[in-house]
Amino acid sequence: MHGQVQGWPDHELDARSMPHPVLDMLTVREMLYFTIEHNLHHLRGCRPDWSIHD
Repeated sequence: MHGQVQGWPDHELDARSMPHPVLDMLTVREMLYFTIEHNLHHLRGCRPDWSIHD
């Protein structure tokens, strides 16, 4: 997803939205942030000894 939106102006990240199966519609910016946090959540679960901080 990052490669698809790289270079988009900020207003486009907030103007466009996409569906999330649980959270309903999110802006592209929100989905990018969600994806980062979601991946970190799984990394923390797999390797709790890793130094990945909030």
